[in-house]
Amino acid sequence: MKVFESLPDLSARIGFLKTVANWKDAVSIEFGPEGTMHYIQSDIAGYTENLFTTGIREPEIIFGDTKRLEQAILDLDRELKPRIIFILSSPVSQIIGADLRGLVEKIKRQVEAKLLVWENIATESIEEEGRVKAYKEAASLIKDIDKNQKLNKRVLILGLSESDYNGLADFRELKRILKKYFNLDCINDEDGRYYLEEILEASFIISVDRASINFVKELNNFSGIPFYQGAIYGLREIDILFDAIEENLKVKRGEYWQYDKKELSKKIQNFQTRVQKYSFKNIYLNVREDRMTSLENFISKELGLKYTNDEISPEDIIISNGVTCSLHPENQTICVCNPTIEQKLYSDSIPFMGVLGLGNLLSIIYSAIIKNKNQGHNF
Repeated sequence: MKVFESLPDLSARIGFLKTVANWKDAVSIEFGPEGTMHYIQSDIAGYTENLFTTGIREPEIIFGDTKRLEQAILDLDRELKPRIIFILSSPVSQIIGADLRGLVEKIKRQVEAKLLVWENIATESIEEEGRVKAYKEAASLIKDIDKNQKLNKRVLILGLSESDYNGLADFRELKRILKKYFNLDCINDEDGRYYLEEILEASFIISVDRASINFVKELNNFSGIPFYQGAIYGLREIDILFDAIEENLKVKRGEYWQYDKKELSKKIQNFQTRVQKYSFKNIYLNVREDRMTSLENFISKELGLKYTNDEISPEDIIISNGVTCSLHPENQTICVCNPTIEQKLYSDSIPFMGVLGLGNLLSIIYSAIIKNKNQGHNF
């Protein structure tokens, strides 16, 4: 047993289930007690109706009985008709040595779904490992999916959903600008979820999640789908994304973009002018690696601000995950990603990516600078 001063890092199990939660034609069953799944569903704080646990009783632990899991697989296959059912071991079923692969061999001809097992899941692991594992399993299914004719140009967005802080707001903002400037629709639904069987219908993929990079490369090799990988923070990142869309889809930015780009440039210049009167020191920046480069470029190259990721000083403005922000209440903080201790209601409606996100970040960072000054920090 370990004691943590704060919440421990998210595990590979949670990373896997967060990713699977976005797939509308997949379900996951964990063979174990209800408590762990309830914790995961609370952490995801989004769509979890395709994540299940069997529950387990003492006699089943003693005798290694898997009948409950077998019935759950048969019931879910019949009722939900998923393309794939993931069967996960729990720490409890791993201890008793439940033979999940043997069970799959026994019943696989009784179900329509493809059954995949992930057992012996490391308890000490990082979230990204689980996301990589999920995308690897998805890649194994692609060759079994018929290549449908692409009647319309549509975009698939990976890595943004309800399960991440600001994820839903950022997703909807990217979806909005794709429609406004290119008249492109998304394969994802309004909550960022999608069917695995529709992936090959994508004409272009935007991958915000670094864990999906091998997956999108396989899609590119197998089906020729072009992709862009990166978080869309700041004007430069928007322009780079738009260049990639124009080059690969042979579509032009709509007439609104040049006007909106000028307005965004003015906002950035106005921000720079307003903060010049403060001898502003540092922003402490420490976020997930798949977002770090984009935020570094935005803060240093576009805004002209200094940042550090070494040690936190009392006068620093913190841009980080929710746990780090919560541990430093004396600082001005801006939460941009998980893990968080609590999901704020407004995180679903205030994007930090895209056009609206740029304006929001400028406003929030400037407000933090002013509040810091008013608290008497040395500027």
